[in-house]
Amino acid sequence: VELPAEYRVAASGVVTREEEAGGRRRVDFAAGCMRDFALLASNKFTSADKLVGDVKVRSFFRTSDRKAGEHVLDVAAWALKDFEKRFGPYPYKQLAIVEEALVGGAGGVEFAGLATVASMFYKPSGSATGGSPLEMLLGTLMGSGATDGPMKQSAAEFTTAHEVGHMWWHGVVGSDSRKHPWQDEALAQFSAILYAEDRYGAARAKKDADMNARMGYEMMRLMGQPDGPVDVPAARQSQMAYGGIVYGKGPYYLLALRKKLGDAAFFSALQAYVKDYYLGFATPSALEDAMKHAAGAKA
Repeated sequence: VELPAEYRVAASGVVTREEEAGGRRRVDFAAGCMRDFALLASNKFTSADKLVGDVKVRSFFRTSDRKAGEHVLDVAAWALKDFEKRFGPYPYKQLAIVEEALVGGAGGVEFAGLATVASMFYKPSGSATGGSPLEMLLGTLMGSGATDGPMKQSAAEFTTAHEVGHMWWHGVVGSDSRKHPWQDEALAQFSAILYAEDRYGAARAKKDADMNARMGYEMMRLMGQPDGPVDVPAARQSQMAYGGIVYGKGPYYLLALRKKLGDAAFFSALQAYVKDYYLGFATPSALEDAMKHAAGAKA
């Protein structure tokens, strides 16, 4: 990659060479066994690093957003360590989490070895006074001025853990994210709930799940959208139904399955699923097949 010297680059893979000359910067990246290659550059980027085993976790953020960027780094590093124990080894030498000005309500986007988190989680948002009652409510929840509200704090951490979960459910284990979006998105939501449970306990995990998963489903139903199966192609769902059912309802299938089978059988099956399709491509029934084989009499 060649660009003006004042720009910093966040990309999949690792840097193998970097040099400056004549006001230009050249950066060489090497990456292997990756499904995609992502690259973001900004003349406002800075970064912070943390080592998890032999994996370097790097948080890229605007220089004005350091406090949030360092918090994202802490969450990502903790989640990576937790998910390696829960799911299996992370295959790369680096994980980059990058602030990005996403639009359309997206909280983050996953790529192999790199994920982005929306700028809205890095900056103060909303106003607790003025405007319509709904705007005032959102301002109180999301935060105003230099103070973040409870919804924003929870959503920022949940989204970061969700995106780290995608390193397994998209990166390590591939699936058809258009025809069977639940297979990676519901698992990433489940992973974020699991992160909260492992780090803070069951009560916090339930609270975060209610706010960041169940609420989407409840809002969808409140708006008159019908219930439906989780395993439906993205093209056959409205945006509201996609968010409510795949993201809001999907993880609760996995939570119920875990409760039904017990932790030993459930996580044994999940690890077998990862091992069987490690850097491969899982069929739509592969996860359920793994659960059936691990569950014994409860299959």
